[in-house]
Amino acid sequence: MASITQTQVDLAAALTAVTGGAVRTLPATSPRAGDGWVNIARVAPGSRVTTCDCTFVAVLVLGSDAARAAEQIRTLPVALIDAVTTGPFHPDGVTVEPAELPAGDVAPGSLYALILTLTLEVDS
Repeated sequence: MASITQTQVDLAAALTAVTGGAVRTLPATSPRAGDGWVNIARVAPGSRVTTCDCTFVAVLVLGSDAARAAEQIRTLPVALIDAVTTGPFHPDGVTVEPAELPAGDVAPGSLYALILTLTLEVDS
């Protein structure tokens, strides 16, 4: 079991491998298709004294092309779920939801994304 920081880094690497983009631990300042980031959304006491349950939310930007985003919304979720439910990860509940993001000088709602949410037990 890893720390919160290491788990965040490992999740970003696993998601980068699936998307072929650049998933990081900090949000992109001007997000584009292929960008992504993993946020720490919530931390709660774990099932053991030395652990915490940490909810991570990954934002994966698909871009502004609605047709291309729709195709990725149909094909990427299963691969994303596989990436975070195999190997070192053993999450409690995983969801992937499509979203529209307002972004800087881009018109609101014109940037499509997938939002992946999962909870993992980490070292405290």
